[in-house]
Amino acid sequence: MNEITRLMSIFQMRFVRKCDVIAVLFLSLALSGCSGNYERNSTNFTAKELEMVGERTGISIPSGSRGLNLYYEGGHIDPCFLAKIDASSMTNSSFAEQIEKLPNEEISFEDSLIKKVSWWNVSKEEVRCHRRFSLKSSGDFVDVSLCDENGRWVLYVLWCSI
Repeated sequence: MNEITRLMSIFQMRFVRKCDVIAVLFLSLALSGCSGNYERNSTNFTAKELEMVGERTGISIPSGSRGLNLYYEGGHIDPCFLAKIDASSMTNSSFAEQIEKLPNEEISFEDSLIKKVSWWNVSKEEVRCHRRFSLKSSGDFVDVSLCDENGRWVLYVLWCSI
């Protein structure tokens, strides 16, 4: 009887250890995939992500626009993103008028996110229209700059959930 009890306890310890190892592996994989941070460029910035930019900011992204860059941080409580969009397919004045109709509020916001990417290069000489506001529906922060970069309309968008 003692031999059977001893063998059962050895079996249980080995089984528990294997289960613990498997549980730790699954937990590690799950947590490493939960960061939600990613970056896109013109080759992998999808139409779905372009739509997400429009939905979260309330900006009607013109059809024919294409994403140039996207940096998304979703691994913390307040997700945020930076987007650079080629909007040159739109008539220059009509898209600029849409941006100009957005509210422009005096909001102080630390934009440390911008320092994480090399492609955010808004210069004052190129800015045609700039707006900074919080969305009434959610309180989310939006900063938008429409720039004329060598005859091409480029929209820079910073969005943060607050």
